[in-house]
Amino acid sequence: MEAVETILVEAAESIVLPALASGENVLASEKSHGEMVTPTDRAVEQQLTLRLPDLLPGSRVVGEEACALDPSLLAGLGEGWAWVVDPIDGTRNFIAGQGPFAMMVALLRNGVTVGAWILDPLSMDLWSAEKGGGCYLAGEKILLQPEPSGIRSAVAIVSRAFVPPGSELFLRSLASSLREVLPTRRCAGAEYPQVARGEVDMALYWRTLPWDHLPGLLIVEEAGGFARQLDGTAYDPLRFKPGIVVASSREIVQQVIE
Repeated sequence: MEAVETILVEAAESIVLPALASGENVLASEKSHGEMVTPTDRAVEQQLTLRLPDLLPGSRVVGEEACALDPSLLAGLGEGWAWVVDPIDGTRNFIAGQGPFAMMVALLRNGVTVGAWILDPLSMDLWSAEKGGGCYLAGEKILLQPEPSGIRSAVAIVSRAFVPPGSELFLRSLASSLREVLPTRRCAGAEYPQVARGEVDMALYWRTLPWDHLPGLLIVEEAGGFARQLDGTAYDPLRFKPGIVVASSREIVQQVIE
């Protein structure tokens, strides 16, 4: 666990922060419709791809930017050991030179997430979780202690990005059921920790790419939270079904699904 933390911090210090200081963060191109990438994204992913497999011989890296060029790299994600990497989550914020943005890694064994790391390069806050071993922020164990309450008293982050057609009625009904709705800042690497820390009660996302969600899901679940896709099933990184809700309690998730 500590070795991965060291690799992330070194990548932040040697690549991400210098790019911000020099203004290189604004050098961006469109990798797909509406999706941006910078040389910094690619440089971080390259460094992690070189270093992470040394920690676990026989493992492989599945990175967001590599998959953008070759989606077939996702094949076999449910087999053996795999590092899933999001070099910079919240790239648009990074390009703008402001937070939030994050660096994220998840370790999978036969499709099950057994380790997770999220680093905020600006604050150097580092979240980690080990399956069955708890959730930690800077080495301090984090445990949710939600008050017994349901959706009516929940403060929620609700994404309006990538909303599937026909979902507007659900979104209006959900908004009227929540105490407060906050917009997403387009950085799951910042928002999953908000749920784990109890700053918000839930978050709802539509696009379910593995690098966006695997690290945060384990962190929230090991802190005592709960998550499901909107059809009631557990999240499966190999099935791109829209809609995932993560919350401080099972009750809130079930009420959203209902």
